[in-house]
Amino acid sequence: MITNSLKYISVVLSLVICGSSTAQEQKVLVDQNAKAKAAFLILQADIADKESFFTSYANSAEKVVTAHGGRALVATFDKDVLEGSWDNNWTIILKFSSLSAATNWYYSDAYQTLIPYRHAATSFGNMILFEGTAESLVKWNVTQFDSISPTLITPGTLSTTPEYVITVSPSTTSTKSWFVVSAMFETINYRGATLSLEMKVPQSIISNGDLDIQISLKDTAGGISKLGTVRATNFTADNWRTIQFSGNIDNEDYQHHVDDDSDGESANLTNINAVEIAFGGAEHRPTIVSGDIQIKNLRISK
Repeated sequence: MITNSLKYISVVLSLVICGSSTAQEQKVLVDQNAKAKAAFLILQADIADKESFFTSYANSAEKVVTAHGGRALVATFDKDVLEGSWDNNWTIILKFSSLSAATNWYYSDAYQTLIPYRHAATSFGNMILFEGTAESLVKWNVTQFDSISPTLITPGTLSTTPEYVITVSPSTTSTKSWFVVSAMFETINYRGATLSLEMKVPQSIISNGDLDIQISLKDTAGGISKLGTVRATNFTADNWRTIQFSGNIDNEDYQHHVDDDSDGESANLTNINAVEIAFGGAEHRPTIVSGDIQIKNLRISK
């Protein structure tokens, strides 16, 4: 969320040359480079008795899938066969958080009890289970404000680059422009934590001199608290810089790190599930943004 006025607040903020690192003994809560593999299941079936299939099997099976953290990505009678053969009238694709979660679902007593009902209602069945490619545990999104149209570019699925670099390419013909890049992750307790990330901005943004970069925390209920604001003029063009907010904000230091004059409720620091990086004109002064902005090594630890 963008505040009505952007102002500098007292924060423990350091802009240092790329290469600084978080202490090894710290517990990592969020790591942009951490990846995991989801699991997928594909079922082909030729349903002979649709009423029995859905009343005796499918409705109950869906509840068991959900109980094991899975969900249906596709469940359909329709298909266009482009090559080979697909001689069935039902296709379903399930997604689970991991191979072990999918295996636990399939071999659970609750699902094993339902399998005979599926077999009885179908004349053919074919099921496979496999892991997907490794994906970052941090999910990125970009939100447009005013007339700007930013493009978010994430690494390709098969990319082997160790660092997971996010690229944002904003473009606008307006002098009034805002956009927000969000990094979403599993809920964490941010109290006493340190947040750091590396960012690279082009010369066009630095030369403009009016771009502010505001970094905020967002909780599961949508509350937002601002950690601080950095001027683009603090960067050197096309060089990585580390932005870091550190220190314990539990007690009297809270106001030094979190600004509560936002439009709405402040974030509950024990239920943080996103970091928002907002780009816009300093003190609402006009700015035109162009060129690639890159973000990597977002990390929260304590």
